[in-house]
Amino acid sequence: MSRFGIVLLLLASGCYHPNIGDGEFACGSNNACPAGFTCGGGRCFGSSVIANLDFTVGPFRGDGTLGARDLSGHTGTLTLNTLSGVITLSDSADPIVGPGTPGFSVVPQPSGGPPLAIWNFTDLTIPAGVDVALSELVGVPVLAATGTISIDGDVKLSPDGEVGGNPGLNGKMVLGTPASGGGASGAGAGGGGAGYATAGHTGDGTGAGAAGAAYGTETLSPLYFGAGGGGGNGPSGSGGAGGGGGGALALFGREISIGGILDVSGELVGHSGKIPTPPMPAGGGGGGAGGSLLISADTVTLKVGHKLRALGGGFGMGAGGGGNGGAGEVGRIWIGSRGAPGGTLDSLPPATSDTTGPITQFPR
Repeated sequence: MSRFGIVLLLLASGCYHPNIGDGEFACGSNNACPAGFTCGGGRCFGSSVIANLDFTVGPFRGDGTLGARDLSGHTGTLTLNTLSGVITLSDSADPIVGPGTPGFSVVPQPSGGPPLAIWNFTDLTIPAGVDVALSELVGVPVLAATGTISIDGDVKLSPDGEVGGNPGLNGKMVLGTPASGGGASGAGAGGGGAGYATAGHTGDGTGAGAAGAAYGTETLSPLYFGAGGGGGNGPSGSGGAGGGGGGALALFGREISIGGILDVSGELVGHSGKIPTPPMPAGGGGGGAGGSLLISADTVTLKVGHKLRALGGGFGMGAGGGGNGGAGEVGRIWIGSRGAPGGTLDSLPPATSDTTGPITQFPR
């Protein structure tokens, strides 16, 4: 029976009253959903799909519905819309994935955290010269392939995570990340840096913002965005805003090859305080935390020249004697097989500041 047939039957029986919207069901009262569906984030999703997303139980590669996409010969910006599933390329008049195309879904994570926006390919090739960006950020982008994913372009998801706090306020938790840098309460004090893999750093000055606590696990289950830094304080809004948190990205396939830059860093620095009139101290904003990067396949190849970045953002400087914000912490990176026995890592990340962690490599 079709999805709409199920809804009509249930409406007739009077036991369920969903709203239909944009290809998914809104949950009814008391989180009610039709048989075979589970409520998550206010929407009804197929239970079988959710069960398959427990990445720690079995290998996840999607179902290949979208087929292969080879962007060789193209240049420009590849934009992923995590709300609609549309993927566009700036040098192409036609979308790479059009609206309503089967093979894209937004589903909740079984263990909490923000939703996952999943594209299901058989193979995906993103060459050098094609950069990847996001629009309509409603969930963590997940690129899954039953075969091979090859990325030689740059994926820049910094800072696409949680939003830094306005002057004197905590970092904002928009998409479900559970920690952020604290906002400063004292005039002239710095905001707290956001935590992720470890706790962030406290701002400077009396009444400085607290450090954001550590959260998440090394297994990246659930996947989180980087937290936002807290805002510094000063008169008339002169404190610096906190830096935004880093984005998140998951890649699943049988073979994955990376030759470009995958960047999920927090905002480079928190915003500096501004000297008000008359001059008084103003605190700088705290740095955002790095985000999450998960690369899982039977074989992962990291080519010469690749860079994996999950850096924490630095602190914003105080003005007129105001305190500096606290630095944000690095995010989390997972590389190697996940949910499957064996697996190989063909080359280890170089020991440079561009490859940050902590990195969990499996097999160990």
